[in-house]
Amino acid sequence: AAWAAICELDWDHLTLLDLPEGTPLWAAPGRPGDLRTESRGPSPRAVLVGGFEAYLQRLSPRTRQQARRLLREGERAGARLELVEPDRAPSTFDELVALHQARWTGAGHPGVFAAPRFVDFHRRLIGRWLPGGRAVLARLSIGPEPLAVLYGFVTGRTFDFYQSGVRLGPSGRLSGPGILAHLRLIRALSRQGITGYDFLRGSAPYKDRLATHQDPLIAAE
Repeated sequence: AAWAAICELDWDHLTLLDLPEGTPLWAAPGRPGDLRTESRGPSPRAVLVGGFEAYLQRLSPRTRQQARRLLREGERAGARLELVEPDRAPSTFDELVALHQARWTGAGHPGVFAAPRFVDFHRRLIGRWLPGGRAVLARLSIGPEPLAVLYGFVTGRTFDFYQSGVRLGPSGRLSGPGILAHLRLIRALSRQGITGYDFLRGSAPYKDRLATHQDPLIAAE
């Protein structure tokens, strides 16, 4: 069905980015015969089958020890992770944008939320998808101020992490608020029956530490 729809379109150049290496599209009839593929690198993913403790056991011993230490730090500091309800989504999204932009503009980059049109698109998308559980905003805080906000989407039993904002500078007794936010969200989602936490394409030390698998991706032209 996908190839039939694609081949009916009027296009001169087709690029399909970040497909799983074993995508069933390649075995489906109707594929254009002159498509070329190239590697796009790995997509880090955490397998949550069996719950949060089973996930921790899949990590390296050193990462597992660090994760448990960070979770204890969060408990002692009174850090709270909340899955944001629809009535608080607009203000939490504003916090996400502010935290994200502060980090990247401080490093001399524009940040993904630099364009007002892009911000408005995601604001409206969250308004439509968060009430039904298709989008997730998770807010880590100590007291009233957010330390990190995570944003992503749920498809089936998989959470696709999309974007985040993490407070710059010291965070009291927390040595890694961004990683703690991911660990807390992984634990919360696993309790809701989510079995996969996909960090999506892109290399970053925290992704490699928290992932249990690396899924090869390809591009086709």
